[in-house]
Amino acid sequence: MAALSVPFFLSCGGRETLVGKWVQPVPGMDAMVQGFVLEEGGKAASVNMATLTYEAWAVEDGRLILSGESVGNRQTISFSDTFNIEKLTSDSLVLKKGRLKMEYGREKVPRNDNLAPCSRSLQIFKEGVRAESVNEGGSPVYILFGRDSLFADICNPDGTARDRLQRRTLPDGKHVWDIEDDDTQVLDFTDGCWRISRRGRLLFKQAQGDSNPELGRMVEEYYAGVLPLAGTSPAGCLLQVRHREYSGDGQFFMQITCGDADSRRETSRTLMGKRITLRGIPSNNDATVWQFVSDGGEPVFNFLYGADGQTLTLLDDDFEIIGTGATLEKTD
Repeated sequence: MAALSVPFFLSCGGRETLVGKWVQPVPGMDAMVQGFVLEEGGKAASVNMATLTYEAWAVEDGRLILSGESVGNRQTISFSDTFNIEKLTSDSLVLKKGRLKMEYGREKVPRNDNLAPCSRSLQIFKEGVRAESVNEGGSPVYILFGRDSLFADICNPDGTARDRLQRRTLPDGKHVWDIEDDDTQVLDFTDGCWRISRRGRLLFKQAQGDSNPELGRMVEEYYAGVLPLAGTSPAGCLLQVRHREYSGDGQFFMQITCGDADSRRETSRTLMGKRITLRGIPSNNDATVWQFVSDGGEPVFNFLYGADGQTLTLLDDDFEIIGTGATLEKTD
């Protein structure tokens, strides 16, 4: 379904389009958002709406048409919804369908056209909540909330689904997510972070630094460059780092494209995990090091953080600078 390039002329004389990411707070969970992404060419995607998958959009006679698939009750149904566009500005969108009125804000995301196309792993990184295993060496999981937070999908780092939990309300008004008639896994929000437990025993927990608003807003930084990795020709690397503004912890998504010296073929690999900030290297006790630990523990990358904040230089296992040609540069 192709999107029509229909401009909207506002009272101030401006002209806006619908292309972008539109979100609103999840009811009862103001720290989280849900909504949709409208791309050039008519493609659409859902944001934190696991049971409603948008695939396409179009504009006709001042109305927004969203189509996709609805997932629930063990069946998938194709749908198409039509909304009247009540208001559209550079940063706000108001839709109406019957008595239902929905208000969205445009989320401004740094642009980097070299980043990997949207994949399940990238969606999980951008929209999911990362919860680490409390068992040493255990792999983390990612939590993706569905429409109106009625469902929560528990996913592995590679994007495969583990379980879908359904929301229910306890007598004290608190929400939890679990599987009906099955008490083996419960998701809840306690002490400022998301947790998954089984029969009272904690299994996974969101890092405190990721959920603490006192550490500032969530920010994303982008880096790109070429790295000399063992067993390959120089590898192209695209890196996204997401963290609280004043936190040394955080998460990362890395895409590595490398060539096989024998077959001359290129392969791409994506990695996700946690970022840790360390202090000091053998040649400089005051140096700042960003350590990226992949989900599952391996591989681990150590980068010297440039004094100007614009570069990341790869370090070896002894925290020594490898040499020239091993630096990622910050991009927009």
